[in-house]
Amino acid sequence: MNKRQKDEYKRDWIATHGKYERQTYRIFKKALDGQIKNVIKSINEDGLSSAIALLPITIEPKLMNTAYIKAYELVGVSQGKWVTDWMTIFEKPIKSGIPIHSKKLLAFGSEFWRRKMREFLMIHGALKVKEVDETTINLIRRLLVKYQSQGLSVIDQARQMVKDLSNSSYNKNRALVIARTESTTAANYTSLTAGKEANYETEKEWLSIEDNRTRDSHRVANGNQVGMDEFFIVNGEEMQYPGDPNGSASNNVNCRCSVLTIPLLDSDGLPVRR
Repeated sequence: MNKRQKDEYKRDWIATHGKYERQTYRIFKKALDGQIKNVIKSINEDGLSSAIALLPITIEPKLMNTAYIKAYELVGVSQGKWVTDWMTIFEKPIKSGIPIHSKKLLAFGSEFWRRKMREFLMIHGALKVKEVDETTINLIRRLLVKYQSQGLSVIDQARQMVKDLSNSSYNKNRALVIARTESTTAANYTSLTAGKEANYETEKEWLSIEDNRTRDSHRVANGNQVGMDEFFIVNGEEMQYPGDPNGSASNNVNCRCSVLTIPLLDSDGLPVRR
């Protein structure tokens, strides 16, 4: 793989990841707004005190769980095609007559990637949903504390909370952060899976988006190459890929990095077959 290919890959990744962000933003925004709609209904029907007490019940996980499945399947299917197309490009300079990449890899279809995303969420999804839901509850409780510190009456607290929660931009920033973070995880998990399923040996490389929004630790990780089953060490943490759930929020939230899977070549410049 040459520098020109890697630069093209990075540019294409930035555009592709931006598309994933926009698509999943709508999914997560709708789910967050649905949760808030239920809270507003509870305030109007049960009163503010009861609504606050009922938050763990009102903010039930179904809405967010459905959003995660939809978002991950969307990214997984798109990224599956995108990354296998790029794996083909990486092999083109190799001697003619050599198969481009495995029939097994080419045979992957949408249903394969949907299944892989569901398998991933079976392991990690419950915790992700729990964290989002708990944040929703805590943010609403903080609003109540704010109103109380302002000396508002209970009636005015309820009115103000309904007004603030009804603002169409209330969940905008949260939805964007979730979309950016989760699309990175879903896409890179897909890329890692594709690399492991190829019929030739591969290694992986951490690629960072080099701009003023990039973490210093991710700048340091940029260009690091390890075996497919080995870990990148990023800010002292072991991670299989950017967005790996084993990493902390300080490594994962708003991350836009990519994992690049590269064929290992023998002395003749041919892929090392498994």
